[in-house]
This record gives sequence, structure tokens and C-alpha cells, in this order.
Amino acid sequence: MVDRHQKIQQDNDTEIVSSKLSKNSKSSSNLKTSYPPVEAIRRGLLILRELNQMGISTISDLHKATGLHKATIVRILETLISENYVVRDDLLGGYCITSEVNALSEGYAGNPRLVETSRERLIELTEEINWPISLATIDDDHITLIFTTSSMSVWSYPFNVIGRAMDITRNALGQICLAYCSDHERKTLIYAKCEQSEDEYNHYLNEVAAPIIEKIREDGYAISDLKMQTRHQFVAVPLMNNGEFVAAMCAGFYMSAVPTKDIYESLVVPMQKAARKMEQSWLADK
Repeated sequence: MVDRHQKIQQDNDTEIVSSKLSKNSKSSSNLKTSYPPVEAIRRGLLILRELNQMGISTISDLHKATGLHKATIVRILETLISENYVVRDDLLGGYCITSEVNALSEGYAGNPRLVETSRERLIELTEEINWPISLATIDDDHITLIFTTSSMSVWSYPFNVIGRAMDITRNALGQICLAYCSDHERKTLIYAKCEQSEDEYNHYLNEVAAPIIEKIREDGYAISDLKMQTRHQFVAVPLMNNGEFVAAMCAGFYMSAVPTKDIYESLVVPMQKAARKMEQSWLADK
């Protein structure tokens, strides 16, 4: 049975956590949930986040950073220790996270912040045009799909798998990345495709990539190589942040459902408008 003192402490802790999390998470407040959040889990995540930022932390450090009651902090730390996410370092006199926290991100592909800040706009765009939208980013020497609204689309559409690598010249996502990325990123992507051969790199850059890049920059969007498509097609536009390339945004659709003459007005224009809104929101957050 919870006594009056414990109840007051829990209520205070709940108010503190709500205040802390609202400051640290701009996107979560817009997400609709079926039930109120579990406050014990929220407090645990707050402590885990502070430990991650501080390195070595004492109970007093965590109390100052979070405002949570010290008894609450001790219970949370003991729980995290029992699950191997935290360890007490007697030599340094504090608590720190363990390598086990890496397991928390193993199922997540791509850029978490990018997905979080784009998710709402991508869902809205999917609802507007009805076709699934996806994002791809450059990951060292390849281009990877990091998010798709395929499951939310009214169309039953076999979209690419999250984490799948994209071809840089035949796929619309790859073409956009190639056309708008930095010179260093472009060189890395092409070198990887040409298996580090200098001669093949120069030929590919000048004879294959250059015409594609010129056309895409002139048009402002890309369409996948028709020779590679049979039933479905892809069209993509760039996402920029203050003039720098961030990601490629793509819509997938059945060729029989969208005539070639309608692709620009029905898909490209709404995508470009959504891209501008995302870019404006990123600038506003700075």
C-alpha cells in the first residue's frame, strides 16, 4: 500500500519527467496514443538518457539533472543494473551504461532523427497521393532505404525492404542522391560501384553519371530507369537542409494506374511541396 509521502513523491516525479521529456522531444507530443504513458518507464528512460550523456554519474548528479527523488533514482538504477544496462563503477565512484544499450538500436535502420522529424509529413503525403512514400540516405559508400509508409498506403504495394541498398543510376532514389550529394559523397559512391578502379570511375562519372545528374538537376526530380521496370515505377525528389542534401524522398506506384503525362502534377508537385515544408520546419528548429 502506498502511503501519503510516497504518493506525493510519485506525483512530483511524474510532473518532473513530463516537463523534462516535453523539452527533449518535440515530435512525441504530436503522436496519438491509446493509453496514458507508463510513468515508471518514462522515469527509467530519463535516467538512461542522462547516464548516456554524462558518462559517469552519481545519484546526486542524476538528482540535479532530473529533479527526481533520490529514492526513485536508486530504484531505477537497481532495475537497470539487474537488466545489464547499467553498472556501478566503484573505482570512479558512480554509475555508467554498459555495451548492452547498443542492443536497443539494433532493430532501427537509418537516421532516427531524420525519420522522427519527417514521419508526420510523410504520412500526410501518403494520405494525399495514396501511394507509399520512402526515404533513402547515403551511408558511407552506398544508399540505403531507411523508412517507408508502404504499410499505410491504401494500395497493396510491394515496396522495397528497409535497409536495402539502392542502385545509384537505375533507381530514382539513387539518382537523386547522386545528383544532389556532395562531391566527396559522389566520388565515394561511384568508386564503390566501380570497385575502386580509376579508369572505370572516370568512365562512369563522365559517360553514365554526368548526363543523369545534369537532367535531374534541371528537372528537380528523378524517375527510375524504365528498362528496369515492368509493373511499377518510382519517382523521387531531394530533401535539402539549408542548401545541403539530406535524403531522397520517393513515391512508388503502378505504371498502369498513373499515366506518364500525369506523374508530374499528381506526384512530383505534392512531393516537392512536402519537401519544402520539411525543409522550412528544420530551419525553424535551428
